[in-house]
Amino acid sequence: MNFSFTRDQLDLRDTLGEVLSKEFTPERLREIFEGLHPIDQKAWGVLGEVGMFSLLAPQDLGGLGMGLVEVCLAAEELGRCAFVGPVVEHTCAVVGHLSLLWSLGLAGGDLLEGPGQEDFNNLVSGTKVATVQLRPTDPVAWGEASDLVLLCYEGQGPRLARGLMWDDPNRPRPSLGQATPPVAQVPARSVDHSYQLSWVDQGQFNRGGIINLDLTFPIDQFDKKTKTLIELVRQITIERCTLVVAGQLIGLADKMISMAVDYAKDRTQFQVTIGSNQAVKHHLANSYLALDHARHPVYYAAFNLDRFVEDLVSHSMSDDDIAGRWDECLRDVSFAKVYASRAARLAGKTSLQCHGAIGYSWEHDLHMYMKRSWALANLWGTVDFHLDRVTGLVLR
Repeated sequence: MNFSFTRDQLDLRDTLGEVLSKEFTPERLREIFEGLHPIDQKAWGVLGEVGMFSLLAPQDLGGLGMGLVEVCLAAEELGRCAFVGPVVEHTCAVVGHLSLLWSLGLAGGDLLEGPGQEDFNNLVSGTKVATVQLRPTDPVAWGEASDLVLLCYEGQGPRLARGLMWDDPNRPRPSLGQATPPVAQVPARSVDHSYQLSWVDQGQFNRGGIINLDLTFPIDQFDKKTKTLIELVRQITIERCTLVVAGQLIGLADKMISMAVDYAKDRTQFQVTIGSNQAVKHHLANSYLALDHARHPVYYAAFNLDRFVEDLVSHSMSDDDIAGRWDECLRDVSFAKVYASRAARLAGKTSLQCHGAIGYSWEHDLHMYMKRSWALANLWGTVDFHLDRVTGLVLR
């Protein structure tokens, strides 16, 4: 089998990387990091123009009909520039989740016509920003900058909350990316200052109304098999998000290694560049090897999960096949997250060591990429969580 990327996949990656290098510069990242802006409205719009948010949406719903491999390729470029915004939540947890429900025949009318059509089209184009909450006790990522929130709780049908918790229903909605403090949101601290989290009051979601997704609420009216399928879609969404975060970690590791290499070529001590020292070369080589080793599990897991979803949609698997192949997908995703997290951690450590004291300073850009990698390593499952999951899957 040929596991190399296609020309179209590479063109997507290169185009996105070129656009982001112009639209989302380190200077822009620093402005957001210092609290001057919630997200970059212009850069978010550019992502919509190049089709980032439509990758997982089927063509019948106005999307590109691509898969998780393409999303992970894009995620590398997003990680390389430490892009700020709910791209993972928007692309995978909202658009991808609703699209998969539609493909399985569990969401129909309101995604093609009715009150949900306009909102879904706006999500695919990036005109509106969306995020997700998977458990009532979870903080919401970029809740202040989002127009829609997908409430996707275990044992319940997904609901899309429109008009997130604004105190006055007659008050004009803020424009894209402009934060106005909503009711009952309490900011949650993150090591990454640009990663916005907030705790929310569940009662406030009802103020904006809930979009009916044609899921015949309440969920207890479904038969057992349909309930199981809805929960499987929820789990697929979680694993997709985990892999896209792993892709971002790969991009971050690559960025930090590049910064260290450039600095080692430029910085001189005792009339020679520090990069000429064998010890520095070995550290950088080890970081690159860890990065290269991490890429393969990420894309293998994405490829495997794409095949699983395709077979699930085509109803070509028995219940036993679904259970067995799903365990394989979980194992592969966990390996990918562990390898990507470790690669990013080593890249950050090596880059900081090569930079020396300047790398610790607020004025240098390195700390922004390091802190993003620390935050992402703990999102969608820590290294310990995924190691425990692999152990349970292998030894049971």
